[in-house]
Amino acid sequence: MVLLHNNLLSNIAPGLICFGAIIIIRNGKKSAWENITLMK
Repeated sequence: MVLLHNNLLSNIAPGLICFGAIIIIRNGKKSAWENITLMK
């Protein structure tokens, strides 16, 4: 269970960091909701 949990964290963390960075970069131009919908 611990190994699976660590694997999930290592896979999700980079995605969350990239997601947050994109929102921060685009925050000046568009709302966070628009950024989320554009990424889908």
